[in-house]
Amino acid sequence: MAGATPQAVGSGRVTIQPLDDVQAGEDTLLRRSLTPPGAGLMATEVRTRSPDLADRADSVVAAGGLAVLLNVRFAWRTDLAGALAEAVVAHWPALALRRDSVRLAIHEAAVNAMIHGCLGIPRALRETPDGWMLHTAAIKAALADPDHSGRPVLVTIRAGEDDLWTVQVQDRGPGFSPPTDSDPAPGDAPALVATGGRGRGLTLMRAVADTVRWSDSGRRVEMTFASVPKGGARP
Repeated sequence: MAGATPQAVGSGRVTIQPLDDVQAGEDTLLRRSLTPPGAGLMATEVRTRSPDLADRADSVVAAGGLAVLLNVRFAWRTDLAGALAEAVVAHWPALALRRDSVRLAIHEAAVNAMIHGCLGIPRALRETPDGWMLHTAAIKAALADPDHSGRPVLVTIRAGEDDLWTVQVQDRGPGFSPPTDSDPAPGDAPALVATGGRGRGLTLMRAVADTVRWSDSGRRVEMTFASVPKGGARP
């Protein structure tokens, strides 16, 4: 594959490829790019389209973290969460106990960013049986629209002090009103039923991460993980 050699970004090594090469490499390229000493994968066109996200990714990698910056069209087709969870353990073995929680949290956050943020699928669409079919059809149509499927998704992971790692997922969608303390808590099945299942992914994120915080009008979610779960989070 032409140009497949990782490029140096800061103190880490990130594979930066044109979208055609990224799509051709699929999961194999993604996993290889995250295998130590690799620190991530970025698509050239996405970096150009979203220089602020590219700068953010570069700063995380320069500080010893991991970064993946892709468009929805490619991220939707890959096991992004699985690849990043494997990379987390490879780079930071102390997080081995949290691997499954990290994977689930990234999956829910990334799917939320792609479906509702980038593709613009209404959250209320799945509230009726017919809505599920419409929801699937709407995703398929949005993925076929270059304007929507070309939007960026950034996932970064960095190690901090006090045995704490931070995962961020960021998109360039319209944003939303983040959940409040009165929203269904982890394990609150009756509340989830009462709300028609809305926010189930957000509830799962809060169940597996030690902390979850939204910013940028809901376009960025930050989740923290310690090597040993805190605050009732599951391993």
